[in-house]
Amino acid sequence: MYADEANSSKATDNNVVANKSEWKLIWSDEFNKSGKVDPKKWNIEKEFVRNENAQQLYTDNSKNIKQAGGMLVLQALAEKRKNKNFDSKSNNWRFSREFADYTSGSVNSQGKFSFMYGKVEIKAKLEHGKGVWPALWLIGDNIKKVSWPACGEIDILEYISQDKQKVHGTFHWGKSSSLGGGHTKNFVVPDLLDKFHTYGMIWTPEKLELTFDGKVFHTLDLSKAQDGDYNAFRQPFHFIMNLAIGGWAEKADPKDYPRKFLIDYIRVYQQKGDPNAEYWIDGKKKKP
Repeated sequence: MYADEANSSKATDNNVVANKSEWKLIWSDEFNKSGKVDPKKWNIEKEFVRNENAQQLYTDNSKNIKQAGGMLVLQALAEKRKNKNFDSKSNNWRFSREFADYTSGSVNSQGKFSFMYGKVEIKAKLEHGKGVWPALWLIGDNIKKVSWPACGEIDILEYISQDKQKVHGTFHWGKSSSLGGGHTKNFVVPDLLDKFHTYGMIWTPEKLELTFDGKVFHTLDLSKAQDGDYNAFRQPFHFIMNLAIGGWAEKADPKDYPRKFLIDYIRVYQQKGDPNAEYWIDGKKKKP
C-alpha cells in the first residue's frame, strides 16, 4: 500500500501456476456466510490506520464491511465521520485528525493466520470511482519490531483510479522507503473492471512471483532483499485486504460514491512435505 513509481509490464504465459494437485490447501475463506466477517480469521481495522494522506476512516459498520452473496463486501461511502480516537493534543495524525469525509472497510489476519512460503489465490472484482485505492497485500509479522519497510510488504494487487484498467503489483523492503523497496510493475487489462479476476502469488525461499489469472507478471529474486543475515521475505507474513480512498490514488469525488470492492474467496496452499513451509493459526506453528 505504499507503492512508488510503476514500471509497465504484462502477464506472460511463462511460469504458469503449478497444477493444483501439487498443492495442499492450508487456509481459506470462501465468505459464504452472511453478516459479519469470521472473527476467527479476521481483525476488522477501525478509525485511521495508515497512510496519512488517505481520505477514509475505517469502521466495523455493516455498510462498510460484511459478508453477503458469497462474498466479502468492502464499501466506501462519502460520509463525514468523527474519529473515535480523536485527541487534539496528540502529535500522532491518527489521533489529532478529527474527521474523515469517507468511510470504508479493511481487514487483516494478524495474530490469526500467517504463513511462510506457498501459493495464494484471491478472486476479486474491482469497481472504478475517482479516488478508489483497493488492495490485496501482505505485511511481515515483525512490523512492530523492525517497522516498515524493513518488515517487507507484498502487494498482490493495487488499483488506483487514475490508472484505469491497470493492475499494479509491488515488493517493498529495506531500512527506509528510499532503499530497495518499491519494485512495482503494472499492465493494462481491458476487461479489468468488467468481471472477477484471480490475483495471486507463488512464494519460495528463492523467489516471489505475482500472478494475474494464473499467469506470472512480476518476479523478485529474494537474494536482492538480503541484508547481512536478514531477509524480509524469509519470515512469516499476514494478509490485509482494504478499500482505501485517496492516498496513492487521486483525490476522491463524492459524486462517485458509494463504491465497492468484492472478494469472492482467498485460498492459501503449501506443498505437502516442504521442509521450508510453515504457517501459524492463532500463533500456533504448523507444517503442511
